[in-house]
Amino acid sequence: MTARCGLSLLEEQGGLLEEALGSLAYKRVFSLVSRIHVARKEAVGAGFVMELTAQELATCLEALGELPYARVHALIASLRRQLIEDLDVEGGTLR
Repeated sequence: MTARCGLSLLEEQGGLLEEALGSLAYKRVFSLVSRIHVARKEAVGAGFVMELTAQELATCLEALGELPYARVHALIASLRRQLIEDLDVEGGTLR
């Protein structure tokens, strides 16, 4: 079973992720971008939770790294905080 982590995002953070992922190869990110897009539309201006695999999270971080720091630092800090909170210290794995 593939480990997944649930990350809470605001609608605008989802938009930033979509924009960042758009800079990567379409074939590689199509499914992920589609899932984010649907979740954003269903959120209707509110927050939503994205369930991501470790590989999907790595892809998101890679894409965010291509955008100017001033635009992405708050989102990256939020993702980091959430991952740390979800870290099971005893097992060293995400819950």
